Amino acid sequence: MNMTFSGLVPLAPVLIVSLTAVLVMLLIALRRHHNLTGTVSVVGLNLALASVLWLAFREGGGPASVTALFMVDAYALVYMGLILVGALACTTLAHAYIDSYRNNREELYLLLLIAVCGALLMVASVHFASFFIGLELLSVPTYGLLAYTHERGRALESGFKYMVLSATASAAILMGMAFIYAYTGSMAFKQVGMALSTALQNPMVVAGAGLMLMGVAFKLSLVPFHGWTPDVYQGAPAPMATFLASVSKVAMFALMVRVMLMTALMAMTGIQQALTVLAVLSILVGNLLAVRQVNLKRLLGYSSIAHFGYALVALVCL
Repeated sequence: MNMTFSGLVPLAPVLIVSLTAVLVMLLIALRRHHNLTGTVSVVGLNLALASVLWLAFREGGGPASVTALFMVDAYALVYMGLILVGALACTTLAHAYIDSYRNNREELYLLLLIAVCGALLMVASVHFASFFIGLELLSVPTYGLLAYTHERGRALESGFKYMVLSATASAAILMGMAFIYAYTGSMAFKQVGMALSTALQNPMVVAGAGLMLMGVAFKLSLVPFHGWTPDVYQGAPAPMATFLASVSKVAMFALMVRVMLMTALMAMTGIQQALTVLAVLSILVGNLLAVRQVNLKRLLGYSSIAHFGYALVALVCL
């Protein structure tokens, strides 16, 4: 594989956020300064957002493959823009929230930037390997973000609960990928879709699709995999609960749509029916349980459950 600088240009938003994370790490090592670290993080995210706009409107711009793992097309750029806007909002909120925290504050920005890198890679993934790497690059820093203010309230419980359950969901996704790879012999979405187009009822394929759907449903807090959501949101720092509800779930939903369509799994009758049931249950349960809440963050959790139910309706109709 010959990689050139021009070949990496489509991944400019990811590279800028990665370099910002490295710069923040160096700043923390040299001299701790909360305002400086926060400012550098915001500037880096703004530059990444500007690069997304440049890629979207540059002359001759179109879908660009970056190795066999990533495809930066209009679909990916739209979600990259959403992720970066959400990350900027969360970073701004976090600066004021963490300012009075008496322990080290700067590492919060480092964890957030690494998680954003994972989210950006997820929405451009067209391969099971990049799918899982991006997912874990997003998930692992999120554990630390949720438990960051561990001396306040239930933050440590929130981070630990999400870590254990998220690891279980990741294992289910990985096992589902293994089943599909065992049958198709490929991990690229396009090749998997070609191989599955005539074998959608194969038991190994059905098992793999079911396991992947279960893991994705957990990440999106779809009913009945939603039990962790209100507890984690309530215990987490408010800006990090917002990050989990927006950036993390947007990245997961974008990747799920790409996987379902490119691998032909949406053509499976069972998958369509399962998504329909998940959507209806999420809308009903999310809205009905939200009525009983007196805690704002728990209300946000149930709201996210209901809203991703609405998003699933659009996918099922498609």
